Amino acid sequence: MFRSLASVASVASLFALTLGCSGSPDGATDPDSTGDALSAKSSGYFVGKGPGLTGGVGVALANAKSTACTDGSKKSVCAVLGVDFNKLNLDSATETKLATGFKAGYVVVRGKLDSKSSTLVADKAWMGASRADAQDMDQLFLVNLEVQNFECAANSACSGPHYRQATVNDSSAKSVLTINDVSLDGPGSKSEVAQGEDEMLLGAEGLLVLGHDVALVSNHNAQTTRTLLATNFFLPVSAGMPYPLSCATVRCAQGTHCEMKGINGGAVPACIQN
Repeated sequence: MFRSLASVASVASLFALTLGCSGSPDGATDPDSTGDALSAKSSGYFVGKGPGLTGGVGVALANAKSTACTDGSKKSVCAVLGVDFNKLNLDSATETKLATGFKAGYVVVRGKLDSKSSTLVADKAWMGASRADAQDMDQLFLVNLEVQNFECAANSACSGPHYRQATVNDSSAKSVLTINDVSLDGPGSKSEVAQGEDEMLLGAEGLLVLGHDVALVSNHNAQTTRTLLATNFFLPVSAGMPYPLSCATVRCAQGTHCEMKGINGGAVPACIQN
């Protein structure tokens, strides 16, 4: 259940993520940084850091102090010529919107930096529900509803929905937390919030949320609960339907599943009630 919080006490996050703020892609190299999340050959979640000084766009790994650039250096912001969306099979208008949104900071791209083309090659993209800029304490998380065991479900101290909050581009043990609530109030329309809730359902991939944790202490029993306050959240951009059609390329609504129907063992994917 999502709730509005009129007054909360914030806790400091580990690193700052400043979507929407321009940064020089020719920034100082930081070889001693311990915040590198990935190597140049790895796929990760990237954010745009504004236009480059000489064209192109500045990019950085979300939540990381530095990024391994295509030239082998490690910088806070890397310069690339642009984002290659060809793998997503999108129309040109959608690609243009994504490229504009990425440079402005309200699109997140998962992909790899390619040294040959000097581009960020995208294998998935998410559009922000709003164009809200990040606060200094914000980080980018992937959030899912968490499965509870019988003992927890029967225990009033831990009853109710719980969420798995994973810091993207971070594989450390401290990168995953169980939190009590997610507040999507503010960014996005009602339909976008509803879609965001679906992204967090059990079995779904998870919702990308930009925000920060707050801790609340109950006056009744001194119990502490943790809530993720969203500055923005990001919804996946649907790729063009490839041929041939299959259940691997169809996303069914909650309470339904995909089956192949028709002649020759099933030629058309259809969403069937569970």
